[in-house]
Amino acid sequence: MTAIDHILAAVLAAACVSQLFVTIDPERSTRLGFYGTGVSTAVLFGGLPLLAWWAAGRPLRAFGRHDWAGGPDAVLWAGLWTAALLILVLLVRRGALRLWLVSLYRAYAWIMPRTRAELAASWVTSLAAGFGEEIAFRGFLLWYAAAVLGTPGGLVVTGLLFGCAHSYQRLRGMIWAALAGIVLGLAYLASGSLLLVILLHASWNVASFSIGYIVLGGAERSTGEPARLPL
Repeated sequence: MTAIDHILAAVLAAACVSQLFVTIDPERSTRLGFYGTGVSTAVLFGGLPLLAWWAAGRPLRAFGRHDWAGGPDAVLWAGLWTAALLILVLLVRRGALRLWLVSLYRAYAWIMPRTRAELAASWVTSLAAGFGEEIAFRGFLLWYAAAVLGTPGGLVVTGLLFGCAHSYQRLRGMIWAALAGIVLGLAYLASGSLLLVILLHASWNVASFSIGYIVLGGAERSTGEPARLPL
């Protein structure tokens, strides 16, 4: 490791922990503004580790603990995951689990898209977050923390930092994000594919925002019918 690695790890960790002290007022923030901030943050989180890796004289193709693509199993899992999410969104679009999902998603109503423009922006944010956060957390921080603390410790630490980075989702969202971070770390270690966990993360974000648009957009209409995705 180089001094650049130590500095970057400290900066990323501090950025995550600092989110615990940031308060976002839903009444004063717009969803499009929130999505724009998300894209900017994701670009920084993804770009800095790649730049630091290159500056340290290491090839980008060897970024992180494994390579980018992994083996053929990664392709299989990517296909199964994508198909499962697509089926889930289509079922929700047809009314499945509607009451439960409305209750669940109202806790995050202020970040869920209500118009097609917001939906499109949320998808851009989803893709950016999938790339940027996975490069930062699973690609760099897991590599760094595992070298310092061992693999189990690295998984826990990166999961906790991932939870802190999602403090805007309140305590329940932070807990789920921390657990998701550990699961994504395990998926990365098992598959050897950073691109796989990028896909898992980004596609889950897209599906989540899409479901929020369906159940909350429709819930605010006089008919009470689910909003239709522009598919």
